[in-house]
Amino acid sequence: MIVVGCENLIDLIQQPSGHFAAIAGGSPYNTARAAARQGQPTGYLTPISNDRFGDILAQTFEADGGVLLSPRAAAPCSLAIVTLSNGQPAYQFYREGTAERAVTGNSLVAALPDGARILSVGSLALSGLHDGPAWAACFKVAKARGLFCAIDPNIRPAFIADEPAFRARLTAMLDAADMVKLSDEDIGWLMPGAPVEEAAAKLAAQHRIPLLVLTLGAEGALAFHNGTTQRQPGIAANPLVDTVGAGDTFMGSLLAQMQEFNLDEPGALAALPAERLAAILHRAAKAAAINCTREGCNPPLLAELA
Repeated sequence: MIVVGCENLIDLIQQPSGHFAAIAGGSPYNTARAAARQGQPTGYLTPISNDRFGDILAQTFEADGGVLLSPRAAAPCSLAIVTLSNGQPAYQFYREGTAERAVTGNSLVAALPDGARILSVGSLALSGLHDGPAWAACFKVAKARGLFCAIDPNIRPAFIADEPAFRARLTAMLDAADMVKLSDEDIGWLMPGAPVEEAAAKLAAQHRIPLLVLTLGAEGALAFHNGTTQRQPGIAANPLVDTVGAGDTFMGSLLAQMQEFNLDEPGALAALPAERLAAILHRAAKAAAINCTREGCNPPLLAELA
């Protein structure tokens, strides 16, 4: 099973009419949906609220074939207000005292199933003073148990409560990671002033990351693997509706293929041939492009990628 953790929330997305539609969201939650829709057994580790918004989240994920691994929580659901300008989303978050933040290192480890092969974490939940350390502790335990550990930091500087502590926490997690996905904005924050490709290659080498994938929006992606760089050209979304969840869909597709092709086994990723990596990147880019032809995060099914 692929296990994905960190925040879930409801995106209240602005419509052309000016009204807002309630859509299941949150970067890691979207990632879990994308992996499940590609036919891989996928569990979601974070608690989901037992309120009406939480019902949307739970029912949506279960309809995708996913499994909820933690009990529903008697706390409100987190919310994000999403406004769009030329298809690009801007967010306002409301996450204090919510269900997805009601976690400890012990509660997360207790909910981690015996059949887990992959743990993927990232985004807002890593930046908090309470939930950030809890997720880092869970990540450390998963690594010690031999799980394939992946991270998509999806860094939002405005939500980092303690930057030195966050950088130290993220550094330790990168050291333990088997796969990392970064955006160009992420690498710009981590290594400001350096050319993006050069910075990503340096980061992969510093942390000895077996596979680091750098997404570049419409320009595609770069993969850093075994000291080499592979380029995946961008795939146009036609028509482009919005980009909500595109990076999450890309990450979910990577995770699905890690499990599908047994690349989560010890040593398998290091032995990955270049042509297989190219196919993996292409499928992830295609999944993200299809998602962008739809409103909100709506990842494709495996049949749509054939």
